[in-house]
Amino acid sequence: MKTQARNWPLRIGTVLALLLLAVAIFGPSLAPYDPLEVYKRLRINNHSYGGPPLRALPPFETARFPLGVDYISRDVLSRLLWAVRPTLILCAVVVAARLLIGLVVGRLVWSSRNLADQLDQRVEWRDSTVAGRHRHPDRMATL
Repeated sequence: MKTQARNWPLRIGTVLALLLLAVAIFGPSLAPYDPLEVYKRLRINNHSYGGPPLRALPPFETARFPLGVDYISRDVLSRLLWAVRPTLILCAVVVAARLLIGLVVGRLVWSSRNLADQLDQRVEWRDSTVAGRHRHPDRMATL
């Protein structure tokens, strides 16, 4: 019996897509902090963050903020978990809009090509008496 070939890129892509969908669904509930909360006077490892001068905490410096904080001391992990859902919604809207535009344009091209073929047949019938004249339906469709 012949074994079926495994499509590893498809499997990996499916797992990643499902993981991203799970993060989009459960991400806000998994976020450790409010993504808009600013931590003023944040001190970690004898460095102050959140006040002048504006400094970002790099990732993996502390367990409290695994991905660090941005330059105004907001938790980056919480901001990422909250940002996945609106990003996926925006991507779905863009894909749907492109699909709709492609369907409409394709339908218009198909119907105009049929119209161009009909017009070309009528012009060919009229011009059939003229010697040496050839009709080109592809040029007619591009007009």
